[in-house]
Amino acid sequence: MTQSNTRNRKFVLAERPKGEPDDNTLRLETDDLPIPAKGQMGAWVNEGKIRYREEMIEGFEQAPTAFAELLRGEAFGKRVVHLKY
Repeated sequence: MTQSNTRNRKFVLAERPKGEPDDNTLRLETDDLPIPAKGQMGAWVNEGKIRYREEMIEGFEQAPTAFAELLRGEAFGKRVVHLKY
């Protein structure tokens, strides 16, 4: 896998604190986040390692309601408005 420009940062307990923690107690570690190879996400979906949700909304008249629910956080996954013409 190739590496991304995004860094994963985490604090690690370097030593057991004796009383109040100080600069020697915690250590900041950074690592590159791996980027899945091209086509790897599709393979993971096919293997069942990653699942996604898709919600189908029927009709143009339902689009404003679907959008409002999306803004209120009532939607999950991907919303698709199917238009019939």
